[in-house]
Amino acid sequence: MTGYVERDYSDNEAGLSELLDFLSTTYPLNGWLHNWSLNRMGDWRFGGNSIRAKTDPGFFARNVRLWDQGQELVGFSVAEYGDLVFLQVHPHHRGVEADMLRWNEECWGKDREKVQVAAFEVDAWRQSLLIARGYRRTETAGVVRKYDSFLSAREPQLPPGFRIMSLAEFGDEDSYIEAVRTSFRRDMLDRTWFSSKVKAPGYSHGWNICVISPDNRVASFADVRIDSVGGYAEIDPIGTIPDLQKMGLAKNCLRECFRRLAKAGIRDVHIGSAPPPDHSNRLYDSLGPVFRIEEFLWERS
Repeated sequence: MTGYVERDYSDNEAGLSELLDFLSTTYPLNGWLHNWSLNRMGDWRFGGNSIRAKTDPGFFARNVRLWDQGQELVGFSVAEYGDLVFLQVHPHHRGVEADMLRWNEECWGKDREKVQVAAFEVDAWRQSLLIARGYRRTETAGVVRKYDSFLSAREPQLPPGFRIMSLAEFGDEDSYIEAVRTSFRRDMLDRTWFSSKVKAPGYSHGWNICVISPDNRVASFADVRIDSVGGYAEIDPIGTIPDLQKMGLAKNCLRECFRRLAKAGIRDVHIGSAPPPDHSNRLYDSLGPVFRIEEFLWERS
């Protein structure tokens, strides 16, 4: 049985909840982030794109398409920043991907010079579809790592005078915002961005873990997002302010995240990164992931 029917995305609370529920319920079937995390979907809606949508109100509705079989949502396509396409698919309905690719080529991408689709190195099914449709593999899009918090948890070992607190315990949101802004060198990460970010599902000041410097600044940070339905966590963003880098602060902050997650009974933990040679890869690999998978861009002109 196929009978897949496509439909528009409704850019409202109910529409977003449908996507989030799909991601949460399909995670246990995959056992890793083959689809997006709750955190990434929330960041797509409430992170930097929320600023973009102020001048482009149709951005969200235009860049998502849904496919049903009967009354069941079996997949959706999302262009994260309006360019690169990510297919989110129920593992029991991989057959819908041909229809999804066709729509992206003929409708969403009809006026574009090229269509780019992401596929993991282990996803032979999607790769075979892409090859058959004339795509070619290009650059690495990123790396996904899965950790077992029980195995990666360690007591942090901080330099003298530094301490670890959640943002709920520390309380200085302005210091956190400044730390994120300077770590990523992006002026758009300001109070407006933060006010939208905290609306995202799974966000909690209590799980936004920070290393506090001796002069009472947020020096390093690791934002833990727990998907209680899916039964996993993702840590993102992670960073350290420029003048306190290369002191092991981020590594110890992450050790504390793993320790707290293990205590809470959350074993599956994911961290994504930019592809090598980005310097973050050395840090994340040193924390002992149980597996590491690269994601590639596939392109059709």
